[in-house]
Amino acid sequence: MKKMLLCLTLSTLCFVSMNAQEFKVGFAAGLPISSSHQYSASFDASYIFNITEKFDVGLTTGFSHWFKRPAFNSGSLRILETEQVSILPIALTNRFNISKKVTLATDFGYAIPVRSPAYGSGLYFAPKIQYGISKSMDVVLGYRVAKLDYELMTSTIDMLSLGIEFKL
Repeated sequence: MKKMLLCLTLSTLCFVSMNAQEFKVGFAAGLPISSSHQYSASFDASYIFNITEKFDVGLTTGFSHWFKRPAFNSGSLRILETEQVSILPIALTNRFNISKKVTLATDFGYAIPVRSPAYGSGLYFAPKIQYGISKSMDVVLGYRVAKLDYELMTSTIDMLSLGIEFKL
């Protein structure tokens, strides 16, 4: 998977016209959907190349963290405590500009767990929709999912997030 991601990255960069480039950073807060974590947060950094007026590609990385939920007992309802999970995604990103204000984007790549010894690395996918509120700031509604190896099985962690992205 690492070799494939590296080859894909290098081939993308070879075909990219270096006319317009952007560096963007974003922050988001999220709610886990399928996992039993309490809440989540993320930071992203992207380097994007303009291919056409409507289409951009680039590289993205960041840090995503799912906070643990404490144990809860109430009569017959029992929720076990969950552990914290942190990942470092390394992905290719593409963006399709629907209009001057609205952009659809997807990130696809590799998730590396950080300080989570029970988890192994795995697949990362993050579709999102962005709305430009100024020339250098977007509001981003997104979903991110990481499918990680977890002690002889596969575990999926995900979040629905809302955040802000800044063009530097």
